[in-house]
Amino acid sequence: MRSHEGNSNVAKKKRPSGPPTRPGARPSGGPATRPTPTGGAGTRSTDGAAATAAATGEGTTVAGLPAEAADGGPNRAARKEAARREREALQRKMGRRRTTRIVAIITAVAVVAAGITFYVVTRKPARVDTSTCGPVKVIPPFSPVGRDHEHITSEATAPPLTAYRSIPPASGPHNATPLNAGIYSSPPDFYMALHSLEHAAVEIWLDPSASGSERQAIESFYGSGSEADHVIVAPYQYPGPAGHLPAGVQMALVAWHHIQYCDHLSLAAVKEFVASYRVTTGSTATAAYKGDASEIGVAI
Repeated sequence: MRSHEGNSNVAKKKRPSGPPTRPGARPSGGPATRPTPTGGAGTRSTDGAAATAAATGEGTTVAGLPAEAADGGPNRAARKEAARREREALQRKMGRRRTTRIVAIITAVAVVAAGITFYVVTRKPARVDTSTCGPVKVIPPFSPVGRDHEHITSEATAPPLTAYRSIPPASGPHNATPLNAGIYSSPPDFYMALHSLEHAAVEIWLDPSASGSERQAIESFYGSGSEADHVIVAPYQYPGPAGHLPAGVQMALVAWHHIQYCDHLSLAAVKEFVASYRVTTGSTATAAYKGDASEIGVAI
């Protein structure tokens, strides 16, 4: 009997004290350890993602997420390429607009320049207002012709003014000394003035009663500087019937063998006449010269 009871006690193990331990619960003796699955549903998701990645060529991250979700992948590269193409297209469009604007500006400038050039080349030069003056007349040489360049020694041997072919005279016997260029307030020696014409000078004879701004303008313009060279401005008033300008004439422009009458003073008319019949000291006749003086360029 004792032997049987002893075996019975051996068969009956002593149960540990406390409540029974549930699966997965933390044991009272230390931290619980979650069992690591070796298959089943826990590994099916990861294995499926790996299989899908292997099939599609897409990688996975450490966390098991698709690679394009972590670093952009092919979708991000496609977006960048599309953005690059869009920028390039915009740049090309802007470049075409700039080129169009530049071409338009250049064309406009060229058109304006061509218009200005055409106007300058084709426009007629402004005509000098010489309506107050008659045409330039050619005066024949003194008669006899052999005396046209004759030098006289004194007024006693000089022909009277009525013997000359025009009033004022434009050629004929004259003093051996020419008259200096300048502005004269009183009538100068006429025979000296006549000699100056032979040297391609121009005489501006004024009626003594002529006054006003035009006279001042003429005297001011030809009173000094290069314009004064070979130009004489003086009143025409001498004894005898030929010692006054013709009736209605306020100004007579005279060169050797040429004369122009004006019923009013005009600086513009004087400039035009001087440009055609005056040759300055030391100069030679140019294509613009219309006179026939015999001693061109000689000082007076």
